[in-house]
Amino acid sequence: MEVHHAYSLQRALVGSAFALLLGDPFRDAQTARLIEMAEAVAERQGLSKGMQARLAFVLVEAFQNIIRHRPQAEGDEGESSFLFRSVPGGQQVISRNPVADADLSALRAALDKVIGKSPEVLKALFLSVLQANASTAKGGAGLGLIEMARRSGHDPAFMLEPLDAGRHRFTLQAVLGEAVPWPMGSVAELFKAQQDLGLAAALHGDPSAAQLSAMVGLAHDPGPDGDPLHSCLLAATQLIEETMAERSGPVLLAVRRPVTGGRYVGVGATFAEAKAQGLMDSVGALGRASALGLQRRYRAALQGGDPAGAGLLELAVRSGGGLTAGTLPLENALSFVWLEARC
Repeated sequence: MEVHHAYSLQRALVGSAFALLLGDPFRDAQTARLIEMAEAVAERQGLSKGMQARLAFVLVEAFQNIIRHRPQAEGDEGESSFLFRSVPGGQQVISRNPVADADLSALRAALDKVIGKSPEVLKALFLSVLQANASTAKGGAGLGLIEMARRSGHDPAFMLEPLDAGRHRFTLQAVLGEAVPWPMGSVAELFKAQQDLGLAAALHGDPSAAQLSAMVGLAHDPGPDGDPLHSCLLAATQLIEETMAERSGPVLLAVRRPVTGGRYVGVGATFAEAKAQGLMDSVGALGRASALGLQRRYRAALQGGDPAGAGLLELAVRSGGGLTAGTLPLENALSFVWLEARC
């Protein structure tokens, strides 16, 4: 990913204290990691146990809606997106996925049931649907949508757009607390950039160790020990922690799986110009080093004996295609730096 693309992505997420962006492939195993992320965000922001439980429910229900209700047809890969943002006053949870035209009437009926209804009406509606066992496997038969509206405390915002023959694109936004819904136009622009860049996962903010751990689990497909992607992700989180005192503003951690192939892990942040140039020089030197030289420097860095730091050196060692780096000059003698490794 070019540095200007990474900076544009970071700028698109400005206004959030924390943001998590997910794309295909979506897996059921990610659900537990989403709950971990909700717990980590709640701890960082000092949310009550009740707010944490409501947030976790809405996150999981919105995520599972993608898995349960999108058509399972060839060509759907890359058409779904998921966004979780912490913003002033609360949180936004936004999902997008294809919907078969045959399911539109059931979806619209489910939405009509919840829009504009009071919490008391929603609770009664939920119990009546539950008792009647009226839920269906597809088309948003209602229980999850009713509970999302009830627990969030707000009407969901949504958008339906024609996608292609036989399908529509469905975008659903739930807000919690006093958060203001994000304009759907901005949501659409972000999700288009995600699809164009092949983003499987991105984290934006000033992440805690618990948030970084949850991000690694969300972004990495379970596989054999020693998978280069997993190793690159761990190296990237170490680099983030090592540069915490030197960077200015939020950090961006991203995993890409472009249609052209390959898996990429990237880290971006803003630094003073001197530090940014130092990082560029370090990446250039690592690119000229031999494999043996990299291993020696990495072992030295583990003992605190290399100025490049263990995170950057491990990222270089684990990368199958070497590190790439770019800088973008900003105001006030600052520069945005983007480092990316093919893993």
